[in-house]
Amino acid sequence: KDRTFVNPPYSNPMPWVEKAISESKEGKRIVMLLNVDTSTKWYAKLNEANAHFLWFSERLKFSGLGSNTRPSMLVIL
Repeated sequence: KDRTFVNPPYSNPMPWVEKAISESKEGKRIVMLLNVDTSTKWYAKLNEANAHFLWFSERLKFSGLGSNTRPSMLVIL
């Protein structure tokens, strides 16, 4: 109830980011798996919300799907 892991679609994470920020303001701990893209509006929103960013040093590999083509990060609110 107090902790949620989210793996939003990489193509449109903004609605998920906005919901995560809203939930974190209610006291919930949210962890999101996202692509690293510091040029986006959703990244700016997370940064303004004082999110913690943990970047992976290697590309993630998903079972049966190969590697992600972009670097990934965990975002903690």
